[in-house]
Amino acid sequence: MVYKTRTQQGVHIILATLAMPLFGMVWDSVYLTVALLIVIAINLIALFIKYEFIIGADDVTFTTYFLWQKLYEKRADKNSIKQVNFKRTGWQTKSAAIKTTEGFPIRLASFAPADLFEKLIHFCEEHNISYNKTKDFLILEKMS
Repeated sequence: MVYKTRTQQGVHIILATLAMPLFGMVWDSVYLTVALLIVIAINLIALFIKYEFIIGADDVTFTTYFLWQKLYEKRADKNSIKQVNFKRTGWQTKSAAIKTTEGFPIRLASFAPADLFEKLIHFCEEHNISYNKTKDFLILEKMS
C-alpha cells in the first residue's frame, strides 16, 4: 500500500510571509539581506517536498520527492530492519521509527491513509520483527 504526506505547508507559508516585510529594514546590510533571502527560499522550496512510504510483501520503501523528481529513496527489507518503535508526537499524532542495520532510521508521521501503523504492525508480526509501543501510543490506539 502507498502512503503519502507533505511538509507542513502552513508553517512554511507563515515563515516566508513574515520574513518578507523585513526586507525594508535590512537593505543596509548585505549579509542580513542574503540571510533573509536564504530563509525565504528554503521555506518556499519546502512547500514542494512530499514523502511516500510503501509497505511491500518483504520490504518497506521511503521516498522523498521535490515536485515530481525523486530526491532520496531508502529501501529496507525484512532482514535489515532491527526494530520498529511506535510513539506519540504532538497531542494526537502517531509516529514510528524504523531502525535499520545501516543508515539513519526511517521516521513516519502524518501519513495518509490513517491505517499505516496497523499495516506496519501487521508487517512486523508477519516477518517476526520486534516492535515497541510506548504508553502514549497505546493511549492513542485506544482513542482511535
